[in-house]
Amino acid sequence: LYDWSEKMLAQAQQWLNKHHQQATYHQADWSTLNGPLADLVFVSQLPMLQAKQLPLLEALAKHAVIINTQSRQTNSLQQQLSQQLNWTIPTVYQADPQRAKSYLAALNQLHRQVHHQSFSYQRDIPTTLNDELQSFERPFSLKLATQMAEHFQVAHPQAAITPTMTYQFELIDWCK
Repeated sequence: LYDWSEKMLAQAQQWLNKHHQQATYHQADWSTLNGPLADLVFVSQLPMLQAKQLPLLEALAKHAVIINTQSRQTNSLQQQLSQQLNWTIPTVYQADPQRAKSYLAALNQLHRQVHHQSFSYQRDIPTTLNDELQSFERPFSLKLATQMAEHFQVAHPQAAITPTMTYQFELIDWCK
């Protein structure tokens, strides 16, 4: 197993040991490796991976490559605050809908037969109005926070409130 994160490798090792599986572990930046190294290369949530790097990634695989990339992330409370205050919702760096499109276009130019699936899920994640207001990365007053607490019918800006988070991912795979 190769990963740039020592902690991720430790978690993988713990899981594999628990399930009586053997593996060799290497900590490295994928872009410094020479391949092929494995039958299958799986990349999940690597937002700095650029479409022009796909041939380098493919070279690490003997047979196939799978990329899992996040294309959307929404927060129901943040959306409501944005509408109420006329504030722009901050960009979520790792959730870029153009990234998957650029991968698909690059793979099409390379004449790869690609399988593409979108999937999404939702989670209710407790937060506070104060934390959500801070996520807009702009100043706000206690008066505004208190007004929003009244609007959303919570006791005060630090009271717990549970918005729904929606995540969407694109799973892209191809064989060499």
